[in-house]
This record gives sequence, C-alpha cells and structure tokens, in this order.
Amino acid sequence: MTSSPSNSSNPWKFATFLLVGLVVGYGLSQLPASDAETAILNSQQAIRAQQGQDSSAPVFVSEASADDDAVLGDPNAPITMIEFSDYQCPYCQRFYSTILPEIKKNYIDTGKVKFVYRDFPISSHLNALPAALSAECAGEQNNYWGMHDKIFDNFASWVSLPDVAPVFKQYAKEIGLDTVAFNSCLDKKELQDEVNGDLQDAIKYGVTATPTFFVNGQKVVGAQPFTVFQGIFDKILSEEQGS
Repeated sequence: MTSSPSNSSNPWKFATFLLVGLVVGYGLSQLPASDAETAILNSQQAIRAQQGQDSSAPVFVSEASADDDAVLGDPNAPITMIEFSDYQCPYCQRFYSTILPEIKKNYIDTGKVKFVYRDFPISSHLNALPAALSAECAGEQNNYWGMHDKIFDNFASWVSLPDVAPVFKQYAKEIGLDTVAFNSCLDKKELQDEVNGDLQDAIKYGVTATPTFFVNGQKVVGAQPFTVFQGIFDKILSEEQGS
C-alpha cells in the first residue's frame, strides 16, 4: 500500500494550504468590525452545535434593562424592545431605514411595543462615539429621537469624515436645539458616562455584534427581516392573551 505523501514531501500541497490560510486571514482582517464580530458569534454557535447544544435556541437575558435611555412608544407597552446599536454600523443603519419603520407602524404606534435605543459604539468606528454623544446631548433638550433620526438619515455624508463634530453641530441647529448648550455638551463630552454605562451593560449581557436586540429579554442578533421580529412579537402577545 502506498502511503499519502506528507506536506514536507509535497511542497505544492503545503503551499496551497498556506496560501488559503493567508487569504482567509486577510479577508477577516478587512471585514468591518460588525462583520468580524458576527463571524466570531457564528463560530461560537458552531462550537455549541458540535458540543450538542442547540445553537438556534432563543437566548434570554432576564436582567436586560432599558436603563434611563430614550423610549419610543407607550412606556406601558407589554413588549420592551431594547436595541444595542452603533451609529456608524451599516447594519444598524439598515435596520433603522428598512425594518424599524415597519415595526413602528405595526407595533410601536399601536401601543404594543416600546422601543429603547442603547449605545454600543465599537472602538474601531471612530465616529460612533461622537454620534452617540450627540444624540445624548440632544436628549438633554428632549429631542433625542430628532438627532437619532438625523444622524441615521444622513449616514453616508458623515460616516467617513475625519472630524464629525461640525456636522453634528449643524444637525443640532437644523432640529432647533439650543446650539450653545448642545455644542458645550458635545465638546466637553458631558454624557460620556451615560454612553459608557450602556457599553458596560452590553458587555455584561453578552453583546458581541451590532445591532443586538432584547425583546422582553430574548436576544436577537443582527438586522433581521421584519418577519422575524413580527413572529417574536406575535408569540409574546398571544401568550399574554392566553394567560
């Protein structure tokens, strides 16, 4: 019987494996932070599956808190949907522009869901923190959602800028804020602790990618289609009606 050649006796085979490894490694290094983190999450789920765990089973975090962050909808709604998000994350922008409007129309505006936005600025996204601080500073003037929407609506115009503060200050003017107070809040990073608190809670809850949601404690990762959230909402509502 002829044994298969080893890597050392077959240099072309060894070189092929080496090249594939380099390409895969380089590709991962070029992914946006949210993509890379999602890849890590997927690999963790694969490990769970290999260990005989159900990687598709819903994950619940009973202590997931809305904190004192901005709320959209009826504060007494039966469903609380918490989003941990990064303003510079393209998938977060996609959720905002294509999925959230459907959720708002069908569940938030009808009093079934209250939506809470919490910050998870990824360190490699250099404009994510200034964006989060801008929204928080606007919130001090009771216009958090005005700035939140303005930032996401104009995502492409600021996302790659080396200095975004002037842009966000212009947004503050356009949505009618007291610009002196807003500019001071942003320049002094007065609400850094608020953003950091969200970040620490996200880490405690096992958030590894943006956007990540907790719907009455059930963890949902990624800008999932509206039908995914619809199924979760309807199941919760039907269970409440049956109890």
